[in-house]
Amino acid sequence: MSGIPLTRCQFLIPFADIHNEIGAPTATLLSKFGLPTALQEKADHYIPILPAISFAQAAQRSQGITDIGFHASQRLQFCHLSDKLRTIISYSPTLFAALQQLCKWASLEDTNLYMWLERRGDRVIICSKLGGTTGMLHLEHSQWLQNVFVIHIVRQFAGSEWAPSTMAFEANYAPGSEAQAFWPNTRFLPGQEASWIDVPVAHLDLPSLTHDTVMNLSEDEPQPFGDELVSALKLMLPSYLDEGIPAVAKIAEMAGTSVRSFQRKLSSVGLTYSSLLELIRFENAAKLLRETDAKIIEIAFSSGYADPAHFSRAFRRISGATPREFREKWRPR
Repeated sequence: MSGIPLTRCQFLIPFADIHNEIGAPTATLLSKFGLPTALQEKADHYIPILPAISFAQAAQRSQGITDIGFHASQRLQFCHLSDKLRTIISYSPTLFAALQQLCKWASLEDTNLYMWLERRGDRVIICSKLGGTTGMLHLEHSQWLQNVFVIHIVRQFAGSEWAPSTMAFEANYAPGSEAQAFWPNTRFLPGQEASWIDVPVAHLDLPSLTHDTVMNLSEDEPQPFGDELVSALKLMLPSYLDEGIPAVAKIAEMAGTSVRSFQRKLSSVGLTYSSLLELIRFENAAKLLRETDAKIIEIAFSSGYADPAHFSRAFRRISGATPREFREKWRPR
């Protein structure tokens, strides 16, 4: 049983915003695909990527939008990448070092995203591919973002106006006239083995143009890997805590297995779905208590507890302290 492929909420937000700005019922469509509806506060949370792609296609089809992936990619900036990846890129001494790090840490953005470099004459192509999606339709929506976030990384070294000479899509897809006008000096290739953009080999020695501090790297920061079911659930389920946790049957469907097999998988690591949810609620609440000034009642609700008293009892059962005592220990006055 494989894990559930995940993406950061940040990459769904531009698609939802485009749909919402038209005046379409965005929350209803998100709910239809089993996605959380309050996305803006959850940019760094994870959601299942396949329903997100289905949402993008449904939004495009139902509203008659042309090239929604292109339009979503226009809203993507370097600042929208995860804090850790931005820090790694910003402190890479050369573009080549940054691209090597990108290939290593790509799963911080999409847990089933694989990236690698290939030399082709006087150019290097930066390839990306979502694992386990061969033959799926409508992947161009995701591939626009895959290619454009690499462009923003290259621009940290080559300047804000840099553009690739070629942008390739794994999908059998041809961008429309608006996209071609936006990228006038870039040719588009459909139906490739992977999505990619090209960079001149001579650019690889370019130094970084910025050394902004984004965050301190931490060795114990969670690292997403899409091939481990429990790890995937611990990344994904916090996105749903304040809106209603998906039923076990829905989770099993996302994992591509039966409810019985899913429960056996959890049992093999000493968990049930209920105990896993309790652990995820606790970890979410503990993080908010440590890192924010949010009121305890707000933390209770955002962690999926309808009753603050129930939250206090459940938190104390795991930690041995009430939420207030826990916060005072971690953040003494």
